[in-house]
Amino acid sequence: MNLSTKLALLALAPVSLFAAKSWICPGACPLSLCGTSQVAPSNDASLSEASDPSAITGRYVEARSASVFAGACHYGAEYTTQGREAAMAWELAGGAVDGVSLAGVEIAAAVRADANLAEPDAARTSVVYLDQDASEAQRAAALAWLRREHAALLGDIEQVRTGPLDVELDGDAYRVQAADWLRLEGVAMPDRACCSMPSNVWYRPMVALEGRLVGESALFALSDPALGPGFERRAENDAFLGALAAPSTCAAKPTCAPRPSCGREPQFETL
Repeated sequence: MNLSTKLALLALAPVSLFAAKSWICPGACPLSLCGTSQVAPSNDASLSEASDPSAITGRYVEARSASVFAGACHYGAEYTTQGREAAMAWELAGGAVDGVSLAGVEIAAAVRADANLAEPDAARTSVVYLDQDASEAQRAAALAWLRREHAALLGDIEQVRTGPLDVELDGDAYRVQAADWLRLEGVAMPDRACCSMPSNVWYRPMVALEGRLVGESALFALSDPALGPGFERRAENDAFLGALAAPSTCAAKPTCAPRPSCGREPQFETL
């Protein structure tokens, strides 16, 4: 191997190391790239729960305070100082918790950690936003579902706020507003660069998704005093959106689990 070839290989090494770091998550589902499910569907009917009327269905969007689609140097520069905050929102289409239907219910949450949220041991604090237009039973069921299914994602829930909440996930567009505390709006990358250049997609969605896309947020603003200093970000490739993965996606493979399984199990107080 001549000297010029060796130098070329060394120049590629930092990128390879960055890419390796971004995908490490024990037991996590592989990332969906171009509208496909995270794992191949099982042909075993006994493992499928798609017909379960209680299975929660709907759409989801999350945004981080770091770019999720960028070059390796951009990602590396942000990793240690940014990416400690995220907003999540669910627009539920069906399913039930403890006999209470969550069809049509909207939920949002914001989380802040003491390290980048990709770190499995990052200590998380969160606020949950429930829609005042949902019934009291639906709000209680939605909160129970979050605590049951997304405990590691949320960490310690500091506040549960009930107020005006608007979650709109229409095609490629997304918009979330929780009173004056949280605002998020944007659209999926129209050229699908996240599919043609998947090596530039960093992090994983914190919820198991089907048809995952990268979103470009025109605005991501958080100003909830329960989570410390607020911030505002504009025109960043900082979001993931897609449909909630069917329960059978991970039930079919015991080793498959959403990203939150890598986090700690928090303790909750009744709020």
